[in-house]
Amino acid sequence: MTADSLVGSAMALALIKVRDTGISLKHEAAGAGALVEVDPVQIEQVLMNLLRNAIDALLTNPPGAPRCLTIHTRDVAEEGVVEFCVSDTGPGVAADLCARLFTPFFTTKPSGMGMGLSVCRRIVEAHGGTIEAECGESIGATFRIRLPRHG
Repeated sequence: MTADSLVGSAMALALIKVRDTGISLKHEAAGAGALVEVDPVQIEQVLMNLLRNAIDALLTNPPGAPRCLTIHTRDVAEEGVVEFCVSDTGPGVAADLCARLFTPFFTTKPSGMGMGLSVCRRIVEAHGGTIEAECGESIGATFRIRLPRHG
């Protein structure tokens, strides 16, 4: 399955929530060569969770602040992985909280359960991949998923 088709499916669902919010959603595609052998439903669920989190963060931006969400897929053939990066221009996450984002029951949301990113990590690792967060103190966050390349 291509990485871009997984992103396309997740984005189609995310677009429902993005209408009339001023959020700009962009996909920088890797192309047909970026193949992964995964359970598509599980990886789409991971991508949807990351998209929802980014959208929630962007909706807290004050009026006039940029609301950009970018998904970049990249074939890193020399390392044997396909990389998915979900980046936003939201308020960011403090460095001391960033290290705890994947801990079960830890949340930065007022009504969150703290299970989403923990489950995402388990799914990605079950597929032989990694997931990590790059947090900015004042603007944006990026979540990077690396999955084994197929073919």
